[in-house]
Amino acid sequence: MTTATTGRTALRGVVGTAHTRVEGRDKVTGAARYAGEIPFAELAHGWLVLSTVTRGRIRSLDTEAVLALPGVLAVLHHGNAPRVDTEYVGLLGIPPDPTAAVFQHDRVPHAGWPVALVVAETPEQAREAAEALVVTYDEEPHRTVLTTGHPDAHPAGGVMPGE
Repeated sequence: MTTATTGRTALRGVVGTAHTRVEGRDKVTGAARYAGEIPFAELAHGWLVLSTVTRGRIRSLDTEAVLALPGVLAVLHHGNAPRVDTEYVGLLGIPPDPTAAVFQHDRVPHAGWPVALVVAETPEQAREAAEALVVTYDEEPHRTVLTTGHPDAHPAGGVMPGE
């Protein structure tokens, strides 16, 4: 004989019932080890620098002063980042949009766009150096026209190939 169960009957005895978790005791006593707590030798830490303008171009980044700070190993930005292979077509058959790739161009399409990555020996050094990085922009007016089918809503040719 076959018995059919619905979602509700399958949950009887599960919902509202205490269940012992294997890692529960370690978590509540503070003995559990989390990935962020495992030390690695010579691990570098990064901190993103995000754009402070809504739209524009990066005119300059004062990396020289930041690179002189203690523990700073590198400042990655559009001028020195490895290039993304724009010919590569991924699993979905869609080539990458070069304008959407960070550190590939000086364009700032929106506020909060990553403009640099500061790499340092500790997270604190990376954060402090990122906050010290001076970025100069050529600001452009942003557009907030919320109209269906607006011609500036997406790049020419559409978002998907063949549009």
